[in-house]
Amino acid sequence: MHQTEIHLAPGVPDIGALWATSFEDLMGLGGALVGEQRGCVVRETPRQKVLRLPLPGTSDDGARPGEAPRGAGTGWIFLTRYGAGRLAECLAARLSQPRSSSFAARQWNLLCHLRKHGVGTPELLAMGEVTRPLFSKRSFLVTRALDSMQPLPEWLARHPAPLARRRAGRAIGLTLARIHSAGVHLPNLKATHLFLASASVAESPVEGDSLQGDALQGDALQGDALQGNTCAAQQIAARLPKKSAHPGKFRRLPEVSLASARGARIDSALSPSTQLDSLRQLFISLEAALQPSPREAYGVFLLALGRRLSRPERRRLWNQLTSSGAMKLTP
Repeated sequence: MHQTEIHLAPGVPDIGALWATSFEDLMGLGGALVGEQRGCVVRETPRQKVLRLPLPGTSDDGARPGEAPRGAGTGWIFLTRYGAGRLAECLAARLSQPRSSSFAARQWNLLCHLRKHGVGTPELLAMGEVTRPLFSKRSFLVTRALDSMQPLPEWLARHPAPLARRRAGRAIGLTLARIHSAGVHLPNLKATHLFLASASVAESPVEGDSLQGDALQGDALQGDALQGNTCAAQQIAARLPKKSAHPGKFRRLPEVSLASARGARIDSALSPSTQLDSLRQLFISLEAALQPSPREAYGVFLLALGRRLSRPERRRLWNQLTSSGAMKLTP
């Protein structure tokens, strides 16, 4: 019989705070969790099942009288159960950075790495896997839902004013710059993967986003080991630099979080062309009514990857971006 491992974030006292008594409960092998009665299945494929359910003590119209929190706070969570993937997917998760022993550990490591570099992500609560010599065929990941935020398309539809769109574009550009600075490639980036909140955070220069003086402990990549749990309890906005390097241009920008790192990998030598692919995928995924104007798109482009390039290289990449079949923009 194979052993199992469960890793909990500092703010989660035990798996009872997640309705469970065992690894099997969280994998759905021992029947449905109590919280599933009030939740729903968000996505289900032969290799993955994602459920949205409340933490104990979360109130809504269906809350049972006397229900109390169990130490992890209240609110809604996502429970992702991973099964056996394709051989190519398993090899990629095992052999490319961050090398991980399961699909759940891969997501945990990627999100921890991004949070360490100042990128907002869902709060990590728990991860578990069946221990295997090479790669686990069963694992789960629990994250807190971004309920106070909206997907980018929904946010843009609710905030059509030009000033709001410009500030959103600037916040997204800075977020993409931090992602690129962290060496993370997002080949499947879509507009629905970026969540924005109306609450604002101070604008900060990319050069000051490495947070080396305030780095999370225990998160550095070490082989294929699961990264430290300390990142789960951090509030990214509180850790960003409080002052802009350009006081005259200080603004309040929407908070941005990356909801999914599916298919991502860490590569310290990301080329500008590879970074451009993520930006292209983001723009293409927006419906026509929400597509950025040429000026808005160029502003995001400059912040995301253009400012550190020479003028000829910047022009070449911009032309490459605008000449793609799904985009017809001119600066």
